[in-house]
Amino acid sequence: MNVLLHPAAERDIEDAAAFYEQAASPLLAARFVREFWHVANLLREQPLLGVPGPCGRRSFGLRVFPYSVVYEVSPAAITVLVVRHQRRHPGVGLRRR
Repeated sequence: MNVLLHPAAERDIEDAAAFYEQAASPLLAARFVREFWHVANLLREQPLLGVPGPCGRRSFGLRVFPYSVVYEVSPAAITVLVVRHQRRHPGVGLRRR
């Protein structure tokens, strides 16, 4: 099963990494990106691991960083729609398709 990223989810990851790079260090930014890909690969292997949410989407939190990955499962792929900070309103990114 493939992991696909919505273009806005790619921006979410880039924005979070840029924040961590500016606020702390490039190493922390790289750690954030590595943790995201660790979660993405885990979801590729076990797509129903995340918590069910509205509109058939699922959510799975990163372990170290306060971010959640919101995704959809299809027979061919996991599509990551949103990578959002957990303090944002839960409706952020729900319109992404």
